[in-house]
Amino acid sequence: MIIIDKGRDIDERSVLYIQNGVFKGLGFFDLNYQITNIEVLKSIITPMENNRDTQHIIQNHLRRNKRLKIVKLPTQ
Repeated sequence: MIIIDKGRDIDERSVLYIQNGVFKGLGFFDLNYQITNIEVLKSIITPMENNRDTQHIIQNHLRRNKRLKIVKLPTQ
């Protein structure tokens, strides 16, 4: 799945990429840029380490922010 939230600028969005319950990384994209393909998504993601700290931060963010957009990706 991907979690989409506000970006660094007004016309930007942030995206967290989670695959099979494991945090893979994050990235930023322009509002005019449509994420419709998993390969396009992977190209904008900066890989990051998945550990207890990152899982805790993501879980807290999900609990506190109800306006996030969560998109479930088809399994491959």
